[in-house]
Amino acid sequence: MAGFGYVMPRLEPGFISFAQLLGRAEQPPFRAMITIGRHLVEAFEALHASGLCYRDISFGNLWVHPERGEVAIIDNDNVGVDGGDVFVWGTLRFMAPEVVRHDAVPSSVTDLYSLAVFLFYLFVHGHPLEGMQTEATFSWAAAPRESGNGLAERYFGTAPLFVFDPHDDANRPSPGDPMRIWWPIYPGFVRRVFEQAFTVGLRDTPAAACWNCGHVPPRPLLLELPGGSVVLSEGGVITAHHLQRDRDYDTVVATVEAHPARSGQVILRNAGAQSWVMRPDGEGAKTVEPGRRLAVRAMTIDFGQARGRIVGIQTAGTPRGGAPAGKGER
Repeated sequence: MAGFGYVMPRLEPGFISFAQLLGRAEQPPFRAMITIGRHLVEAFEALHASGLCYRDISFGNLWVHPERGEVAIIDNDNVGVDGGDVFVWGTLRFMAPEVVRHDAVPSSVTDLYSLAVFLFYLFVHGHPLEGMQTEATFSWAAAPRESGNGLAERYFGTAPLFVFDPHDDANRPSPGDPMRIWWPIYPGFVRRVFEQAFTVGLRDTPAAACWNCGHVPPRPLLLELPGGSVVLSEGGVITAHHLQRDRDYDTVVATVEAHPARSGQVILRNAGAQSWVMRPDGEGAKTVEPGRRLAVRAMTIDFGQARGRIVGIQTAGTPRGGAPAGKGER
């Protein structure tokens, strides 16, 4: 049914919420914990590689099978493209500091912070930013009293402090907190990854600057095809192999070229002998004859041999509504 939505299979018996897993008196063996962590990372890696982000990682949205080490990510109506419209900002304790401060919107980059919090809960059994300092100010005995929203914004947004910060012990876990028992168990290389995530990583997100110009490059769009995804960067090509997986890497069916009027953006040119049918989001179907080019934006493209979809960040100035970007362009 067109426009019906999506359907997810029912969870098999044996799956429990992540909160239930952490609340059990008997913890799963290390091998199961590691398997659960690996599957979580692989799931979000696959999502992000498709140009998508989850945006609302929380206890209620991730379920696990403790005995088999399997994971199930549910409530997928939160999923969207990086840079797309945001209707869900996340769950407080899993929101990246820049999202709590409203300096950034949820994205695949902020998903990484939420995933790091989950992994810390899984292996260390507590929240990486909740220790004696946060507990003291959330207490009724604290004076002067500060609003709950103000405290939350400070400890999770403007002034977060890792409970095991190697240079500041003000927010260490309280005496008797399980985190004090679990943290020393892990080898140094594991602890260093968490230290990176919850110290430097709280201030500097993973968007790396170019070594040459010093600017953070815009994330390119992706063309999703049945056999994989192709990055739509200037100079790239789509070959027959991309469409049919026939190992014909030399027959070029499309080229990715610089936008003639908008610096940093690209267009897609039909370099083959067959017309395409494209359906931009919110627009009607259009035909792209051989030699013609189209403005790259969110759309589906029927190449004849295969159907693809363009997804990813929509950078400022990208043509919308079919606005032309040059002669012979759709």
